[in-house]
Amino acid sequence: MFTFLAECLWEVRPSGERQQNNASTMKRTMTLLSTLVAGTLSTQAAITIVHTYDLGEASTVIGGVPQDSTGTTHFTNGIGGGMSVNTVGVGASGSTAYASLSNQGVYGADFSGFATDNFGIELWARTSDSDSIIFTTGNSGQFLDFQTTGGNWAASINGASWVGGNNGAGQAFTANTWTHLALIRNNGTTTFYINGVAQSGTSNAAVTHSAGHLGVRPGDGRRYEGDIDSVRMFTFDPINDDPVAALNTTAVPEPTSTALLGLGGVALLLRRRK
Repeated sequence: MFTFLAECLWEVRPSGERQQNNASTMKRTMTLLSTLVAGTLSTQAAITIVHTYDLGEASTVIGGVPQDSTGTTHFTNGIGGGMSVNTVGVGASGSTAYASLSNQGVYGADFSGFATDNFGIELWARTSDSDSIIFTTGNSGQFLDFQTTGGNWAASINGASWVGGNNGAGQAFTANTWTHLALIRNNGTTTFYINGVAQSGTSNAAVTHSAGHLGVRPGDGRRYEGDIDSVRMFTFDPINDDPVAALNTTAVPEPTSTALLGLGGVALLLRRRK
C-alpha cells in the first residue's frame, strides 16, 4: 500500500501528459490517504477512554497533582512536592508537556470503579532508575503495576504474578529513552506490551483496583526518578475492538533524528533538480 502511495507522489510523465496525470495522481493519493485516516480513526474510536492524565498541558497538573482530563478521578495527594512539568523533549505523539519526578510521587486516585476485565492501561516513561514503581491501579489487593526492576521494564499483578518476564527478564530498558508501556486484559488474560510488542508470559490472575499511585509504591516506597507522560485507561469490546491497534505508540522523533530527516529531504530535492 505504501509503495503505491510513493509511486503516486513521485510519478513523472512527459510534459504533454503532466497536467492530466497530476490530477489523476492527486485524486488517487487523496483517496488512499482518506482510507488510511478513516481506518485509523475507526480503530481509535473502538476503545472507550475512561481516565486520561496528560501530565503537563494546561490544567492537567494542579499544585503538582495530576488531574483527570476525561473523567473526574483526580489524584489528590503529593509526596515531596508532587511533580514538576517539562516541555522540552516530549516523547508521545500529540503531547506538548510531561511530568518529571525526583524522589516524588502522587496518590489518591480512586480506581475502584474501573473495569476488571477487557480494559487497557498505557503510558510513556523515560528513566535511568533501575528499581522503582511507575504507576499502580491500587494500594491493596491484586492491583496492576508498571515498574523497573534490575534494569528491566516490568509489570505485575500485585501479590499474584508477573505479567511478562519474571522480574522483567528479557525486558531491559535503554536509559533515558522514552518508551511506551501498556497492560491489556482481554477475556481474563493480562498481557504486557513494550512499544506495542507483546511480551512473553501472560497472567490469568484476578485483578482489583483501589487507590492509584503514580511515581511511588503504596506505603511510600520505591519512588520513581524520571519522566512520565500520557497515561490512559480505557475499556473495549473484546469481540469487535482491537485495543492493541488503538495504543498511542507513536513517538516524537528525537531532535537529532528530525535534523537528519530534514537533511535527507534537502539532499533528495537537490538530487531531483539536477
